[in-house]
Amino acid sequence: MSQKIGIWVNNKEIKPTAGAEATMINNRIYVPASIFRDAGFSVEYKKSKLTMINKNLLYIRNLDVLNAFHYTFINNFEKIDQEISNILGNLLLEKDVDTTKLSELVKTVDLDSNSFDNANFTPVGDYSSSFDFASASKSFNVYKEAIDLLKKYIEGGEKEQLEAFYAKRETALQYYALFTEEFDQVFKRSSLNAIK
Repeated sequence: MSQKIGIWVNNKEIKPTAGAEATMINNRIYVPASIFRDAGFSVEYKKSKLTMINKNLLYIRNLDVLNAFHYTFINNFEKIDQEISNILGNLLLEKDVDTTKLSELVKTVDLDSNSFDNANFTPVGDYSSSFDFASASKSFNVYKEAIDLLKKYIEGGEKEQLEAFYAKRETALQYYALFTEEFDQVFKRSSLNAIK
């Protein structure tokens, strides 16, 4: 009579399909690779090589990549928007306006918008391996155009430039809202896949 061998991975029992149970032969336990697939591993056998990757770890790495991008791009984009509000307040109060801090933030976000680590991102849900947050770059590029218009207004005081600035800024913030919605979806899906 063969002894039933229970397989547990991360405190979760894996129920093997019929005919694919673990067996003991000569005091050694043999576990079919398909059991690992049932446990959430990616299992591939090619050219006499068995490769098993714990998908949970891949999605945990996604969370690291997403957190890094949040820390750099998202935080600094929001600092730019806050600085714009400060500048607009000073203009309204007819105070001196200094755009030095704004220019520094723009340089930082310019680098950050291209810092997404696509090479270490694992596809999740509807998002392909080419997922690169293109909407982040799009929102920032439009915002840069808006900032240029605001600086021209500060220098020349032409009302049309200020109106054009507001229109461009609104477009940039709409793109940014789409980006943050996409970012949140990918973060949630990666989180769910990391704990499966």
